[in-house]
Amino acid sequence: MALFVCTDTNAQLLSNKGATLTIEPGATLFVEGGVENIDGGTIDNQGKIELEGDFENSATYTGTGDTVTFSGAADATMTSGGATIGVLEIAKDGGDNVILADNASVGEELVFGSDNTKVIIGDNDLAVDNNATVTGYDDNNYVVTNGTGSLVKEALASGASFTYPVGATDDTYNPTEITANGGHTADDMGVRVTPGVYADGMSGDSLETDVVHASWIVSEAVAGGSNYDMTSSWYMSDEGVNFDESLSHMSRHDGNDWDTEIDDFAPANGGNPNSYTRSGETEVGVFAVHSGTALTNSLVVGPRIFLQGGYDDVTGLIRDDIRAAGYIPMEEPYTLAGYNHKGLGGGEMVNDPAIFNQLNDEDDIVDWVVVEVRDATEDTVVASKSALINRAGYVVSYIDGTSSVKVDGITDGSYYVAVKHRNHLAVRSSGTLVLDETLETWDFTSAMAQANDIGNGNTPMAEVEANVFGMWGGDVNGNNSITYVGGANDKQALLTILGGAGSQIDDYDSGDINMNATVTYVGGGNDKQALLTILGGAGSQIDGHVTN
Repeated sequence: MALFVCTDTNAQLLSNKGATLTIEPGATLFVEGGVENIDGGTIDNQGKIELEGDFENSATYTGTGDTVTFSGAADATMTSGGATIGVLEIAKDGGDNVILADNASVGEELVFGSDNTKVIIGDNDLAVDNNATVTGYDDNNYVVTNGTGSLVKEALASGASFTYPVGATDDTYNPTEITANGGHTADDMGVRVTPGVYADGMSGDSLETDVVHASWIVSEAVAGGSNYDMTSSWYMSDEGVNFDESLSHMSRHDGNDWDTEIDDFAPANGGNPNSYTRSGETEVGVFAVHSGTALTNSLVVGPRIFLQGGYDDVTGLIRDDIRAAGYIPMEEPYTLAGYNHKGLGGGEMVNDPAIFNQLNDEDDIVDWVVVEVRDATEDTVVASKSALINRAGYVVSYIDGTSSVKVDGITDGSYYVAVKHRNHLAVRSSGTLVLDETLETWDFTSAMAQANDIGNGNTPMAEVEANVFGMWGGDVNGNNSITYVGGANDKQALLTILGGAGSQIDDYDSGDINMNATVTYVGGGNDKQALLTILGGAGSQIDGHVTN
């Protein structure tokens, strides 16, 4: 049996069981209910089907210049049965949606034809032909990827771009534009977005701070050959606590970790909505936008070094008078003093002064230091972090005063590690360390050979007692050289700090060479004598072995 619709026709419910239904060009079949094409039926749509109910196809649907329009009140379900719809128009009443029951394909155009209506795809893909378009989308009209399904642009080729109007829920809109660069192999590129960001990509701890609460998952039909730029957008309501729009980045999870590089941070574009572009991407996977250290790769290091100025050879520990006097600052002092931190270091702050006072005496904090991770070839600083040093010489995190130091924002690999202090000469490891997220230690105290020696006439470290080593103390003016006489000498720097030989300063100061919480030039325990003792005489000079 064959039925031809040549002019506009109305029906309450259309059930095509085994017949052939043809909608002629220019004709509209309006169905107040649903349409089902089952039991071997055929729909040959050369015009338009408009329906207010569900569309179910488990037989044959063909279309030439065809349109299927969902209108009316209440959600509707669409089961395409593998058919390609030429023009799929979503024109439901405000707040009502079309829900996919299986994978669907659009051959010419996906149209959002009314306000506040969406396509909810769940675990199904919605594919758009490479020549097809999507129109009428905005923050009220888009594709909701609330499952494992993606919006797919078929055969996206080099030089082409496509905007994926997607959102994770019916009230969050996070569109993404993909532009295929030169050398990109044409492929079916899919995008879906999920709410939240997770430590392990799509699993693990949910990250709440410093992130945009969305994860974009990009897929390709054929592995490899991709080269594209990706611009993802979000609204301020999607931003987590402490997210910094002025210093943001889009990272990709590579299956093991997020691939953040410290040099890639940049301001977001726009305002509300904001966007960020990641360029030259050749891989697919999970992408997220963040600021700060939320998704940065962390290298964990555990240096140990003594500070000669405060070393006590009776206890074998660094004296902690500065801590006992309450002079250790809550915020790292190096940025204010002019040190140029690299990467994400700088501005570290202790939240509770109790961190300085640990359970065991040897674990009490004595001061701040800087840890540098340095390139294995150029010996240049690629990242730094302010940290704390305890009485036993262990360099620990400012967060709790016990855990190891994490230097953020650089990839796993082989690096030199250096430690700097405000009035001691810096030391650098003599060999490279293989750094990643597992702790790698380096004990400078155990041997002189642990510190790099540039052959400048003095050893790279002081021997604070037999076979125990530490950083040379007494660099009051921070010029990488310890001197008592001559130009820019440390004795004069000490006098300048005091304002005269008879003065005394009880405070946190670089003039406190012996770290007894007091700066003096004369009297018992004075810093001038400490300087002379370190030098071994007024005419001596000790130069640093870390020169950059």
